Amino acid sequence: MITLGKTMLPHVTVVILAVLLPASDGRAGDAEFVAACLEEGERGGDANKLLDKELGINRAASCNCTAKEARSTLTGDSYRVMMLEMQGKGHEATEISSKMNETEQISFFNAMEAIYKKCVGGPR
Repeated sequence: MITLGKTMLPHVTVVILAVLLPASDGRAGDAEFVAACLEEGERGGDANKLLDKELGINRAASCNCTAKEARSTLTGDSYRVMMLEMQGKGHEATEISSKMNETEQISFFNAMEAIYKKCVGGPR
């Protein structure tokens, strides 16, 4: 029985990994997304803070909302593009988005507009 268990263990491990790996889409977690969003707001300095205040935007609340909406509506590539843009890595974001076909790019921009309206530009 112990011999059978030792020979089965590698197979069980492979089966578990085969089930778990597709479940991970390689996206950053919400905490990393929110941190990037908050950092993006800080990069604009006082001008961003004044604009947020004038528009009545709660940056933390909008970043949390955006993280949730982005995770549920964007494709993996679109999500990565958004993260890279917020991290100030526009060149890397452009490399990914330039490989998207026209339909994917339109879908990305439509999703971004919906996320913005829901989390930033909508009613407060």
